[in-house]
Amino acid sequence: MGIIIDSRAALGRLGSGHELPLALLRCGGALISRHRVQPAHVWRWQAPEHCGDELLVVCFADVPLRLRLEGGRARVIPAGAMCLLHPHHAAEVSAQRPGAATLAWVRHDTVADAAAAVTTSGQLLPDGAIARSLHAFLLGMLADAAGVDEGVLAERLIVGAVQGVLVNVEPADRRPRAIDRAREIVRMRWTDPEFDVAALAQALHLSRRQLQRMFAKEGTTPLAELRARRVEHARRLIHTGVEGLEAVAERAGFRDVAGMRRAFLAIGLPTPRHLRADAAV
Repeated sequence: MGIIIDSRAALGRLGSGHELPLALLRCGGALISRHRVQPAHVWRWQAPEHCGDELLVVCFADVPLRLRLEGGRARVIPAGAMCLLHPHHAAEVSAQRPGAATLAWVRHDTVADAAAAVTTSGQLLPDGAIARSLHAFLLGMLADAAGVDEGVLAERLIVGAVQGVLVNVEPADRRPRAIDRAREIVRMRWTDPEFDVAALAQALHLSRRQLQRMFAKEGTTPLAELRARRVEHARRLIHTGVEGLEAVAERAGFRDVAGMRRAFLAIGLPTPRHLRADAAV
């Protein structure tokens, strides 16, 4: 630690026109910057030749970002999520609507051991207490900054927090498939009437379109899998004949009986009232 980052050269890594952030603070050998982001202004994160002073950047934006890697692969970074710009992987970043983003810049060699599982730019980092504390710390430092170098202690706090987030990234060969994570979340939350496809996408840090494409590869949709769990549980409760349809709907994760009825009809089943009548015979 303690090796100074050239702030002008660092900001230049975002491409021309981004050398003047809304705020910039030096913390020993680390930097904090705050930037205005909007659809028309694209960051062109560059990956220079390996020269021993590569920079790693963690980014928090208050609006969704669109990130495109070399080769054309693109993904949406949800608002508030923590993502990474990797020193060895170029990327283009733009906002889906006007907003602001906060960046923490650290030397890659100070976090390299913890970052072993992070293999590309745009990788989403685990949300948790350390990530949220880091975001709050960065914003607080910018708000209270007097325009002077905050020193090595602040650098150590930033580097330590970044290491704490990175070390919790699982290696790709141990990381569960996204579809498996999605189905596990559905399994845990389907009884909540407020849980829907949008909430599932948010929990996975995916756009709804990305979520739909992921399930389509499995020959299904997120709505179909969520609905199937709720309908099956409702059918079991209806056949017991113990509870009224309002209670059945609530216990099966539907907002109301009308929503339960629509779900039954959508998959070709008789209405809950017909099933209740048949069960009573």
